[in-house]
Amino acid sequence: MNYITEQNRIFAQNESGKVLAEITFPVSDNTATINHTFVDESLRGQGIASELVEMAYLQILKQGYDIQCTCSYAKKWMETHIIKVGHEQTYTFMDKDNVPSATVHSGDYVEISTELNGGDWLQTTEDRWAPGKSKGPNRTVVIGVENAQPGDTLQIDILNIVPGPVGYTGFAGWRTKLPGIIWPDAKDWDVVTKTVSISQDGVRWSDSLKLPLEPMIGTIGTAPQGEKETNYYAWHNGGNMDVQEIRKGTTLYLPVSVDNALLHVGDCHAIMGDGEIPFGGAIECRATVTLKVSVLKGYKAKEWLRAEDEEYLMTIANEDKMKDSFCGAVRELMHWMSEDYGFTPQEAYLLLGSVLEARCTMLHGDDGRFSPYIAKIKKKYLHADKHTEWRKP
Repeated sequence: MNYITEQNRIFAQNESGKVLAEITFPVSDNTATINHTFVDESLRGQGIASELVEMAYLQILKQGYDIQCTCSYAKKWMETHIIKVGHEQTYTFMDKDNVPSATVHSGDYVEISTELNGGDWLQTTEDRWAPGKSKGPNRTVVIGVENAQPGDTLQIDILNIVPGPVGYTGFAGWRTKLPGIIWPDAKDWDVVTKTVSISQDGVRWSDSLKLPLEPMIGTIGTAPQGEKETNYYAWHNGGNMDVQEIRKGTTLYLPVSVDNALLHVGDCHAIMGDGEIPFGGAIECRATVTLKVSVLKGYKAKEWLRAEDEEYLMTIANEDKMKDSFCGAVRELMHWMSEDYGFTPQEAYLLLGSVLEARCTMLHGDDGRFSPYIAKIKKKYLHADKHTEWRKP
Protein backbone atom coordinates (compact mmCIF):
# COMPACT_ATOMS: atom_id res chain seq x y z
CA MET A 1 0.00 0.00 0.00
CA ASN A 2 1.25 3.47 -0.86
CA TYR A 3 1.12 5.79 2.12
CA ILE A 4 1.14 9.57 2.09
CA THR A 5 3.14 11.15 4.90
CA GLU A 6 2.37 14.56 6.32
CA GLN A 7 3.72 16.37 9.39
CA ASN A 8 1.21 14.86 11.82
CA ARG A 9 -0.63 12.33 9.69
CA ILE A 10 0.02 9.21 7.60
CA PHE A 11 -2.73 7.89 5.34
CA ALA A 12 -3.64 6.01 2.17
CA GLN A 13 -6.44 6.69 -0.26
CA ASN A 14 -7.95 5.17 -3.39
CA GLU A 15 -8.01 6.75 -6.84
CA SER A 16 -11.14 8.74 -6.03
CA GLY A 17 -9.56 10.21 -2.92
CA LYS A 18 -11.42 8.14 -0.34
CA VAL A 19 -9.30 7.57 2.78
CA LEU A 20 -8.68 3.84 3.27
CA ALA A 21 -6.28 3.97 6.20
CA GLU A 22 -5.13 6.74 8.48
CA ILE A 23 -3.25 7.59 11.66
CA THR A 24 -3.00 11.06 13.20
CA PHE A 25 -0.60 12.41 15.85
CA PRO A 26 -0.95 16.15 16.56
CA VAL A 27 1.87 17.86 18.47
CA SER A 28 1.59 20.10 21.51
CA ASP A 29 4.27 21.11 24.04
CA ASN A 30 6.88 18.86 22.38
CA THR A 31 4.61 15.80 22.69
CA ALA A 32 3.02 13.96 19.77
CA THR A 33 -0.24 12.27 20.70
CA ILE A 34 -1.38 9.31 18.60
CA ASN A 35 -5.10 9.89 18.88
CA HIS A 36 -6.68 8.09 15.92
CA THR A 37 -6.06 4.96 13.84
CA PHE A 38 -8.46 3.93 11.09
CA VAL A 39 -8.51 1.08 8.51
CA ASP A 40 -11.35 0.60 6.04
CA GLU A 41 -13.35 -2.62 6.51
CA SER A 42 -12.20 -3.90 3.12
CA LEU A 43 -8.55 -3.89 4.31
CA ARG A 44 -8.85 -5.14 7.87
CA GLY A 45 -6.95 -8.24 8.95
CA GLN A 46 -3.92 -7.42 6.77
CA GLY A 47 -1.73 -5.80 9.44
CA ILE A 48 -2.25 -2.30 8.07
CA ALA A 49 -3.10 -0.77 11.45
CA SER A 50 0.15 -2.16 12.84
CA GLU A 51 2.08 -0.70 9.89
CA LEU A 52 0.51 2.70 10.49
CA VAL A 53 1.41 2.78 14.18
CA GLU A 54 4.96 1.66 13.50
CA MET A 55 5.42 4.32 10.83
CA ALA A 56 4.00 6.99 13.13
CA TYR A 57 6.24 5.85 15.98
CA LEU A 58 9.36 6.08 13.82
CA GLN A 59 8.37 9.46 12.38
CA ILE A 60 7.75 10.92 15.82
CA LEU A 61 11.11 9.66 17.09
CA LYS A 62 12.86 11.15 14.07
CA GLN A 63 11.16 14.48 14.69
CA GLY A 64 12.37 14.39 18.29
CA TYR A 65 9.02 14.57 20.08
CA ASP A 66 7.86 12.68 23.17
CA ILE A 67 5.08 10.16 22.48
CA GLN A 68 1.77 9.47 24.16
CA CYS A 69 -1.28 7.52 23.00
CA THR A 70 -4.96 8.16 23.49
CA CYS A 71 -5.84 5.72 20.69
CA SER A 72 -6.43 2.34 22.37
CA TYR A 73 -5.02 0.35 19.44
CA ALA A 74 -1.81 2.42 19.32
CA LYS A 75 -1.41 2.14 23.08
CA LYS A 76 -1.68 -1.66 22.93
CA TRP A 77 0.77 -1.78 20.00
CA MET A 78 3.30 0.23 22.01
CA GLU A 79 2.93 -2.04 25.03
CA THR A 80 3.43 -5.12 22.85
CA HIS A 81 6.21 -4.03 20.49
CA ILE A 82 8.38 -1.71 22.59
CA ILE A 83 10.28 -3.48 25.36
CA LYS A 84 11.30 -1.16 28.19
CA VAL A 85 14.38 -2.09 30.20
CA GLY A 86 15.81 -0.45 33.32
CA HIS A 87 19.35 -0.37 34.72
CA GLU A 88 18.79 -2.33 37.92
CA GLN A 89 21.38 -4.89 36.73
CA THR A 90 24.53 -3.63 34.97
CA TYR A 91 27.96 -5.01 34.13
CA THR A 92 31.44 -3.53 33.75
CA PHE A 93 32.55 -6.21 31.29
CA MET A 94 31.14 -8.06 28.29
CA ASP A 95 30.75 -11.76 28.97
CA LYS A 96 28.75 -14.73 27.73
CA ASP A 97 27.64 -15.48 31.30
CA ASN A 98 26.10 -12.06 31.95
CA VAL A 99 22.37 -12.31 32.61
CA PRO A 100 20.23 -10.22 30.23
CA SER A 101 17.73 -7.80 31.73
CA ALA A 102 15.36 -8.67 28.87
CA THR A 103 15.27 -10.89 25.82
CA VAL A 104 13.73 -9.56 22.61
CA HIS A 105 12.91 -10.89 19.15
CA SER A 106 14.58 -9.81 15.94
CA GLY A 107 12.83 -6.67 14.72
CA ASP A 108 11.69 -5.57 18.18
CA TYR A 109 12.12 -2.08 19.56
CA VAL A 110 13.82 -1.75 22.92
CA GLU A 111 13.91 1.33 25.13
CA ILE A 112 16.83 1.11 27.56
CA SER A 113 17.32 3.31 30.60
CA THR A 114 21.11 3.31 30.91
CA GLU A 115 23.15 3.86 34.05
CA LEU A 116 25.88 6.46 34.48
CA ASN A 117 29.29 5.14 33.40
CA GLY A 118 30.48 4.98 37.02
CA GLY A 119 27.31 3.93 38.80
CA ASP A 120 24.61 5.62 40.82
CA TRP A 121 26.58 8.25 42.75
CA LEU A 122 25.35 11.22 40.65
CA GLN A 123 21.81 12.29 41.52
CA THR A 124 21.71 16.11 41.57
CA THR A 125 23.73 19.07 40.34
CA GLU A 126 25.09 19.41 43.90
CA ASP A 127 27.00 16.11 43.60
CA ARG A 128 30.69 16.25 42.63
CA TRP A 129 32.82 13.55 41.08
CA ALA A 130 35.90 12.11 42.81
CA PRO A 131 37.93 9.05 41.75
CA GLY A 132 36.65 6.93 44.62
CA LYS A 133 33.01 7.46 43.67
CA SER A 134 33.14 5.71 40.31
CA LYS A 135 32.06 2.07 40.24
CA GLY A 136 32.96 1.47 36.61
CA PRO A 137 34.22 1.04 34.06
CA ASN A 138 31.25 1.95 31.88
CA ARG A 139 28.33 0.07 33.33
CA THR A 140 26.16 -1.58 30.67
CA VAL A 141 22.68 -3.07 30.49
CA VAL A 142 22.50 -6.46 28.73
CA ILE A 143 19.81 -7.44 26.20
CA GLY A 144 19.41 -10.94 24.75
CA VAL A 145 18.13 -11.43 21.20
CA GLU A 146 16.26 -14.66 20.50
CA ASN A 147 17.58 -16.89 17.71
CA ALA A 148 20.77 -14.86 17.28
CA GLN A 149 23.51 -17.44 16.70
CA PRO A 150 27.29 -17.33 16.36
CA GLY A 151 28.20 -16.14 12.87
CA ASP A 152 25.17 -13.84 12.57
CA THR A 153 25.15 -10.04 12.50
CA LEU A 154 23.28 -7.91 15.01
CA GLN A 155 21.94 -4.82 13.25
CA ILE A 156 21.37 -1.98 15.70
CA ASP A 157 19.30 0.95 14.43
CA ILE A 158 19.72 3.84 16.87
CA LEU A 159 16.37 5.64 16.87
CA ASN A 160 16.73 8.00 19.80
CA ILE A 161 18.96 9.00 22.71
CA VAL A 162 17.48 11.23 25.40
CA PRO A 163 20.00 12.29 28.08
CA GLY A 164 18.98 12.49 31.71
CA PRO A 165 18.74 15.83 33.55
CA VAL A 166 22.19 15.85 35.14
CA GLY A 167 25.72 14.99 33.98
CA TYR A 168 29.34 15.50 34.88
CA THR A 169 32.86 15.65 33.50
CA GLY A 170 36.07 15.34 35.44
CA PHE A 171 39.56 13.93 35.90
CA ALA A 172 42.45 13.88 38.32
CA GLY A 173 45.70 15.17 36.84
CA TRP A 174 47.88 12.78 38.81
CA ARG A 175 45.72 9.81 37.78
CA THR A 176 45.60 10.31 34.02
CA LYS A 177 48.61 10.32 31.68
CA LEU A 178 47.45 12.49 28.79
CA PRO A 179 46.98 15.80 30.67
CA GLY A 180 50.62 15.71 31.72
CA ILE A 181 51.72 15.14 28.13
CA ILE A 182 49.64 18.04 26.84
CA TRP A 183 50.28 20.38 29.78
CA PRO A 184 53.35 19.45 31.86
CA ASP A 185 52.07 20.97 35.12
CA ALA A 186 48.89 18.89 34.93
CA LYS A 187 50.53 16.05 36.81
CA ASP A 188 50.31 18.27 39.89
CA TRP A 189 46.62 18.99 39.43
CA ASP A 190 44.21 17.35 41.80
CA VAL A 191 40.57 16.67 40.90
CA VAL A 192 39.16 18.90 38.14
CA THR A 193 35.43 18.41 37.70
CA LYS A 194 32.12 20.01 36.80
CA THR A 195 28.53 18.87 37.32
CA VAL A 196 26.00 20.22 34.83
CA SER A 197 22.28 20.31 34.21
CA ILE A 198 20.96 18.95 30.90
CA SER A 199 17.77 19.92 29.11
CA GLN A 200 16.35 19.88 25.61
CA ASP A 201 18.01 23.25 25.10
CA GLY A 202 21.51 21.91 25.78
CA VAL A 203 24.12 21.41 28.48
CA ARG A 204 24.42 24.30 30.97
CA TRP A 205 28.19 24.66 31.33
CA SER A 206 27.95 27.98 33.15
CA ASP A 207 25.73 31.04 33.45
CA SER A 208 27.23 32.38 30.23
CA LEU A 209 27.82 29.19 28.23
CA LYS A 210 25.45 26.48 26.99
CA LEU A 211 26.80 23.51 25.01
CA PRO A 212 24.75 21.89 22.25
CA LEU A 213 23.07 18.58 22.92
CA GLU A 214 24.76 15.88 20.80
CA PRO A 215 23.95 12.61 22.61
CA MET A 216 25.82 9.41 21.79
CA ILE A 217 26.39 5.87 23.08
CA GLY A 218 29.94 5.44 24.36
CA THR A 219 29.92 1.70 25.05
CA ILE A 220 28.03 -0.85 22.96
CA GLY A 221 29.00 -4.38 21.98
CA THR A 222 28.15 -8.07 22.01
CA ALA A 223 29.46 -10.78 24.32
CA PRO A 224 32.67 -12.54 23.24
CA GLN A 225 32.83 -16.30 22.83
CA GLY A 226 35.94 -16.62 25.01
CA GLU A 227 37.14 -14.75 28.09
CA LYS A 228 35.22 -11.75 29.36
CA GLU A 229 36.31 -8.33 28.06
CA THR A 230 36.50 -5.19 30.21
CA ASN A 231 34.38 -2.19 29.29
CA TYR A 232 37.48 -0.01 29.50
CA TYR A 233 38.37 -0.83 25.90
CA ALA A 234 36.92 -1.43 22.44
CA TRP A 235 37.25 -4.86 20.85
CA HIS A 236 36.38 -6.59 17.58
CA ASN A 237 32.87 -7.08 18.98
CA GLY A 238 32.46 -3.47 20.17
CA GLY A 239 32.85 -2.07 23.67
CA ASN A 240 34.08 1.33 24.82
CA MET A 241 34.52 2.95 21.39
CA ASP A 242 33.48 6.48 22.37
CA VAL A 243 32.66 7.35 18.76
CA GLN A 244 30.39 10.37 18.41
CA GLU A 245 28.76 8.88 15.30
CA ILE A 246 27.16 6.13 17.41
CA ARG A 247 24.12 8.35 17.73
CA LYS A 248 20.53 8.80 16.56
CA GLY A 249 20.21 7.93 12.88
CA THR A 250 23.15 5.50 12.78
CA THR A 251 22.96 1.77 12.08
CA LEU A 252 25.72 -0.27 13.74
CA TYR A 253 26.59 -3.84 12.72
CA LEU A 254 28.00 -6.09 15.46
CA PRO A 255 29.19 -9.70 15.29
CA VAL A 256 27.26 -12.41 17.14
CA SER A 257 29.66 -14.76 18.95
CA VAL A 258 27.33 -16.46 21.47
CA ASP A 259 23.73 -17.62 21.50
CA ASN A 260 21.31 -14.68 21.91
CA ALA A 261 24.15 -12.23 21.15
CA LEU A 262 23.98 -10.51 24.58
CA LEU A 263 24.04 -6.88 23.53
CA HIS A 264 25.69 -4.56 26.09
CA VAL A 265 24.66 -0.86 26.11
CA GLY A 266 25.72 2.04 28.34
CA ASP A 267 28.14 4.93 28.96
CA CYS A 268 26.05 7.59 27.23
CA HIS A 269 27.29 11.15 26.76
CA ALA A 270 25.33 14.35 26.21
CA ILE A 271 28.28 15.67 24.16
CA MET A 272 31.91 14.61 23.70
CA GLY A 273 34.95 16.28 22.15
CA ASP A 274 37.41 14.39 19.95
CA GLY A 275 39.89 12.45 22.03
CA GLU A 276 37.81 12.69 25.23
CA ILE A 277 41.09 14.04 26.61
CA PRO A 278 40.27 14.26 30.34
CA PHE A 279 39.60 10.46 30.50
CA GLY A 280 36.13 11.12 31.93
CA GLY A 281 36.00 14.08 29.64
CA ALA A 282 32.64 13.83 27.94
CA ILE A 283 29.47 15.03 29.62
CA GLU A 284 28.74 11.66 31.20
CA CYS A 285 25.06 11.00 31.86
CA ARG A 286 22.29 8.49 32.10
CA ALA A 287 20.05 8.29 29.05
CA THR A 288 17.02 6.62 27.55
CA VAL A 289 18.17 4.85 24.41
CA THR A 290 15.71 3.53 21.81
CA LEU A 291 17.00 0.84 19.44
CA LYS A 292 15.61 -1.49 16.82
CA VAL A 293 17.46 -4.80 17.06
CA SER A 294 17.53 -7.18 14.09
CA VAL A 295 19.36 -10.41 13.34
CA LEU A 296 20.98 -10.81 9.91
CA LYS A 297 22.36 -14.14 8.75
CA GLY A 298 26.11 -14.14 8.15
CA TYR A 299 28.71 -11.52 9.08
CA LYS A 300 30.37 -9.44 6.37
CA ALA A 301 32.99 -7.43 8.23
CA LYS A 302 36.53 -8.75 7.86
CA GLU A 303 38.27 -7.47 10.99
CA TRP A 304 36.61 -4.48 12.60
CA LEU A 305 33.24 -2.79 12.95
CA ARG A 306 30.94 -1.23 10.37
CA ALA A 307 28.27 1.45 10.71
CA GLU A 308 26.36 3.74 8.41
CA ASP A 309 23.89 6.60 8.32
CA GLU A 310 22.14 8.41 5.49
CA GLU A 311 25.33 10.21 4.47
CA TYR A 312 28.31 7.98 5.36
CA LEU A 313 29.80 4.52 5.41
CA MET A 314 31.87 4.24 8.61
CA THR A 315 34.32 1.74 10.08
CA ILE A 316 35.83 1.62 13.57
CA ALA A 317 39.02 -0.09 14.76
CA ASN A 318 40.97 -0.13 18.02
CA GLU A 319 44.47 -1.63 18.07
CA ASP A 320 47.31 -1.26 20.57
CA LYS A 321 48.85 1.57 18.54
CA MET A 322 46.99 4.55 17.13
CA LYS A 323 48.59 4.06 13.70
CA ASP A 324 47.35 0.47 13.61
CA SER A 325 43.86 1.59 14.64
CA PHE A 326 43.84 4.06 11.74
CA CYS A 327 45.07 1.44 9.28
CA GLY A 328 42.58 -1.16 10.53
CA ALA A 329 39.64 1.21 10.11
CA VAL A 330 40.73 2.23 6.60
CA ARG A 331 41.34 -1.38 5.59
CA GLU A 332 37.84 -2.36 6.76
CA LEU A 333 36.39 0.55 4.78
CA MET A 334 38.24 -0.61 1.65
CA HIS A 335 36.80 -4.12 2.09
CA TRP A 336 33.29 -2.67 2.31
CA MET A 337 33.78 -0.50 -0.77
CA SER A 338 35.09 -3.49 -2.73
CA GLU A 339 32.44 -6.01 -1.66
CA ASP A 340 29.30 -3.87 -1.88
CA TYR A 341 30.15 -1.08 -4.31
CA GLY A 342 32.37 -2.71 -6.93
CA PHE A 343 35.65 -0.94 -6.20
CA THR A 344 38.98 -2.58 -6.80
CA PRO A 345 41.32 -2.23 -3.81
CA GLN A 346 43.54 0.01 -5.89
CA GLU A 347 40.74 2.41 -6.79
CA ALA A 348 39.31 2.42 -3.27
CA TYR A 349 42.72 3.32 -1.84
CA LEU A 350 43.25 6.03 -4.43
CA LEU A 351 39.80 7.58 -3.90
CA LEU A 352 40.17 7.54 -0.12
CA GLY A 353 43.33 9.56 -0.56
CA SER A 354 41.09 12.41 -1.68
CA VAL A 355 37.87 12.05 0.34
CA LEU A 356 38.62 9.94 3.45
CA GLU A 357 37.53 11.41 6.78
CA ALA A 358 39.17 9.88 9.86
CA ARG A 359 40.07 10.71 13.44
CA CYS A 360 40.97 9.21 16.79
CA THR A 361 37.88 9.55 18.97
CA MET A 362 39.42 8.71 22.35
CA LEU A 363 43.03 9.14 23.52
CA HIS A 364 44.12 8.74 27.11
CA GLY A 365 47.89 8.36 26.79
CA ASP A 366 50.59 7.61 24.23
CA ASP A 367 49.34 4.42 22.59
CA GLY A 368 47.47 1.41 23.82
CA ARG A 369 43.88 0.27 23.80
CA PHE A 370 42.62 3.84 24.34
CA SER A 371 42.97 4.92 20.72
CA PRO A 372 39.92 3.89 18.65
CA TYR A 373 39.77 5.33 15.15
CA ILE A 374 36.83 5.99 12.87
CA ALA A 375 37.23 6.10 9.08
CA LYS A 376 34.37 7.19 6.83
CA ILE A 377 33.43 8.11 3.29
CA LYS A 378 30.38 9.98 2.05
CA LYS A 379 28.03 7.71 0.11
CA LYS A 380 27.85 10.20 -2.74
CA TYR A 381 31.43 9.19 -3.67
CA LEU A 382 30.66 5.48 -3.97
CA HIS A 383 30.78 5.25 -7.78
CA ALA A 384 33.37 2.72 -8.88
CA ASP A 385 35.50 3.33 -11.96
CA LYS A 386 36.87 0.06 -13.33
CA HIS A 387 39.38 1.91 -15.47
CA THR A 388 41.63 3.25 -12.71
CA GLU A 389 45.17 2.63 -13.92
CA TRP A 390 47.61 0.55 -11.91
CA ARG A 391 50.39 -1.91 -12.57
CA LYS A 392 52.61 -4.22 -10.58
CA PRO A 393 56.22 -3.11 -10.02
